[in-house]
Order: sequence, then structure tokens, then C-alpha cells
Amino acid sequence: QPLSLGYDPFTNQTFANQDLILNLLNYLTRGDGLITARSKQVLIRPLDKVKLKAGKLTWQLINLGLPLVILVLFGIIYNWTRKRKYTRF
Repeated sequence: QPLSLGYDPFTNQTFANQDLILNLLNYLTRGDGLITARSKQVLIRPLDKVKLKAGKLTWQLINLGLPLVILVLFGIIYNWTRKRKYTRF
């Protein structure tokens, strides 16, 4: 279960992480643009479970397969350039 921002389940205490983020944004934007953002409530939007189940295998294959393909391609290109550089004609 996702917990709210700044909630510590061990001590049952909520820290002021949300206030810190708002203060940081206020400082970085020089305090002009976030006057209305302070009064807003943060809504937690849960992910759609149907879409998660539908795309789970696709994202698993991308996250596991793509780095392997990139690594193999890098190895092939590296060996090809070394072979081309050090082979005598």
C-alpha cells in the first residue's frame, strides 16, 4: 500500500515533507507563482490496475531485453572496430 507523503509507519508520525516541497518551489520561483498552490490539497491518483496487468509483460521485456540488446550491439561494434584496426591488409 502506498503511504501518504512524509508518513512514517514505524512511529505513526507525519513529517512536513509536503510543506518542505512547497517552500522549495516557492523559493525557486521567487515566491510569485505559488501563492495559490499552498491552499491546494495533494491528490493521490492510483494507477489503473487493468492497464497495469495489460502492459506488465511488455514493460518487463523492454526493461530486461533492451539493455541486453544494447550491450550485445556495443560488444559487436567494439570487436568489429578492433578487428578492423589491428588486422593487416
